[in-house]
Formats: sequence, C-alpha cells, structure tokens
Amino acid sequence: MKGVIRVLPWAMVAGAAWSIGAWFNLYYFQDPAWVNSIYTQKIARAEAIKAPRRILLVGGSSTHFGLQAERLQKKLNIPVVNLGLHAGLGLDGIFKLVQNEIRAGDIVVLFPEHDLLSYTPEENSGILATLVGLRSQRFDLLQGEQENPKNVANRLILVGSPRLFDVVAALRSEIFTRRKPTWYQFDVNQNGDSLDSLSGKPPFGETSVELSDASFQQIDHFRQFVEQRQGKLILGIPWKLAKSEPKTQSQLRQVIGSLSKIAPVVYNPKTLNLKEDISLFGDTTFHLTREGQKLRTEELAEQLRPLVTQKVARN
Repeated sequence: MKGVIRVLPWAMVAGAAWSIGAWFNLYYFQDPAWVNSIYTQKIARAEAIKAPRRILLVGGSSTHFGLQAERLQKKLNIPVVNLGLHAGLGLDGIFKLVQNEIRAGDIVVLFPEHDLLSYTPEENSGILATLVGLRSQRFDLLQGEQENPKNVANRLILVGSPRLFDVVAALRSEIFTRRKPTWYQFDVNQNGDSLDSLSGKPPFGETSVELSDASFQQIDHFRQFVEQRQGKLILGIPWKLAKSEPKTQSQLRQVIGSLSKIAPVVYNPKTLNLKEDISLFGDTTFHLTREGQKLRTEELAEQLRPLVTQKVARN
C-alpha cells in the first residue's frame, strides 16, 4: 500500500504532463491543425459536387502544393477536387481520410511521394494520422488494419509527448510576439487547391526510390476499395527535384513497373518525372511554384485525357 502511495504522485504528474502535451500537439502544433483545416474544406468541396463523375486527386503535400485542380477541371471538363494532404499521415491515414468521399463514377488519381512508396507498416500509420484523427474525431485512424496493438499504444503515448523545441518556439512566439509562427495557408480555393505562393531553395542532389511490400499491399487494397465503390484508380508519379542519374532512373522504372500491376500509371516516360529546373520548385523538392504547378497540371491533363474519356482498365 505504501508503494502505491509513493507511486501515485508520480502517476499524477505523468498524467498531467501527458494531458498538457496532448493539448499542445492537438491544438497548437501546426501540422495537425493545418491538415485538419484543409481536410475539412477539401471534403466539403468534394461533397458539394453532384456530377456523375469527379476526378479526386489524392496524396500528400506534393499533391496539395503540386497540382491545380481548377486548371485541370477546365482542361478535361470534369469536376476535379484536390484532396492532397500531408505525407506524414502515411498511406493508411491518407486513405482513411478520403475513402468515405469516394462515390460510384469517381476517378481517383493517387500520387504517392517517393518516401510513402518505401514506408514500413508503422510509418504508413504515423503519429500525425493519430493526431489528425483525434482532432477530427476520426477514431478509426488510431488503428490500421492488421496493425500491432503495441504500435497503436505507442502512438497514443506519443500524442502526449510534444517535442521540447516546438513547445519553446511556440511559447516564445506567443509571449514575445503575440502571433503564431509563419505557416502555410489554412484555406483552400473552390477546388481544394493551395493558396500559397511558395519560394525557397530546396536541396538539389541525387535521390533513390523503392517500393516496399507494405506500400504495394496498401495501394492495392485501396484500389480494391475504390473499385468496390464503383470508382476507378489511376496512379501518378509526383514531380521531384533531383538529378536524373541512371541508377535513379532504373529504380523508378522498376517501381513504375510494379505499380502498373495495380492500376494504370501516368508519368513522363522520358523524364520519369525527375526535374532539374530548381525554378519550378518552392520550399521542398516536391512542392512547386505557381509556374511549376501550371506546367505540371497541363502535362497531367494530357496524360489523363485518354484514360478519362474511356473505360479505365488495369494493366
């Protein structure tokens, strides 16, 4: 009994610390707040469309900051919504956040970033998905299919474990400047596109890409779900700022070959969507400037045109 009494104060302190950390992560840490904001708006944009066919652009921030759904809609004369979110959600989180919006007749175009293609099951069900799920009361995000319960428990513990740097930076900003740190726009346009004009100096160098068994299975499972909803899945390769080395080209061709077993893959066969013009990119190797988004969207329109004007078949 004495041992329990001695432990109790420490348990109370730990519980209080977890609660404070959870509050910070859920309501002040910018990533889940930003994702939750744009997600809510994007879903509302998609729900408002009553057309028999829609094109849904799905992926991480390379989709949100890399494509212009409004421009694509004008090119293809089909309603288009940009449902790009954040790669930190993992494939599991991204799929669960968008799957309820998929209807019969929809053409879902998925653009998984290179990192998402190589993720392990744990990485594809990341802490950010848990945070966003809690904010959105989407508790199904807490646990992916066939996931180890231990991993779920670990993520719940991490919900109350803010990074010290983030806490200090946030408090410093709030106390001394009375404003939150600079971040991306929390609003989107009528098609779910980003309103940001990005700039910066992203790193330029070699890259590598591979497709893990876990990611292959998750994408294939998503394809089955889309088809059960009487929709069609198309896969796309995001533009990335990187040197077009023979080794990287070989890796990409192998990845594209594997993905084509799941669904049609749209990409530029000459460049494999590796770009060396840094002026087209904003603050990361996947985020595009306005001009980059325009060029990327126009190229995508031509790649999608033959697939959306006829029945989409698996390769």
